Amino acid sequence: MGRDAIPPDVAVPVVTGIGVATGFGYGKDALRDGLFAPSNLFGTLERPGRRVPETGETFIGIELPEPPEVLPRRVARTTGLTGRVVAAVLDEAWREAGLDALDPERIGLIIGGSNLQAREHLLTQQAYAGERMAYLPPRYGHMAFDTDLCGLCASAFTIRGFAHTVGGASASGALAVLHAAEAVRAGRVDACIVLGAMQDPSYVELRALRTLGAMGSDRYAAEPGRACRPFDRGRDGFVFGESAAALVIRRDDGGTP
Repeated sequence: MGRDAIPPDVAVPVVTGIGVATGFGYGKDALRDGLFAPSNLFGTLERPGRRVPETGETFIGIELPEPPEVLPRRVARTTGLTGRVVAAVLDEAWREAGLDALDPERIGLIIGGSNLQAREHLLTQQAYAGERMAYLPPRYGHMAFDTDLCGLCASAFTIRGFAHTVGGASASGALAVLHAAEAVRAGRVDACIVLGAMQDPSYVELRALRTLGAMGSDRYAAEPGRACRPFDRGRDGFVFGESAAALVIRRDDGGTP
């Protein structure tokens, strides 16, 4: 249905800001340049907590470069990788959409995903095992429910409307977009940010997915560049890649660019 066919009293949600992080780097320009000048980014996942300690089993995929410094240092120091990546993509989308000009109480946030920081959980549990458990940081309680990401974004970007997460497995991002568009259409907010947060699995989740047959095997461990082959007879499962994206959805009043 074309724009002219939409009744005048129906709000039309439009995307006015985009932020992205991929193996090519941070920002839309990095993604665009990477797509038109592709290079092989696949390799062994090397972040702490991604290698099975007992067997040394490894997994193939793509890991992001270190996020740009968007958060204040005192905040970034106690924020996990997923949170720092989320802040980076949100910053790009926020600036492009010009959200500083909006009333903070009319800005909402929906984060797509659940159990987003499993590797951080594993590392925290290892670091505070035994007698050190008494010194477990309180922020771990928020991290366990993914609510720390909402709090981080709301405090760093003056989001004063609603903020919550939605989970739908691999469809979490699409589900978040639908919820955000409906919130804007219903007039609950003037703009709603959708965050497809970076999933940060540990070797436990990666091994479980491999056991399920969903994650690729170690067939191409010696040649990681050949592992991602979704339309090939030799395919044997998904290959994990770190990424994140943010969309700003606004109500089109006829003057939205």
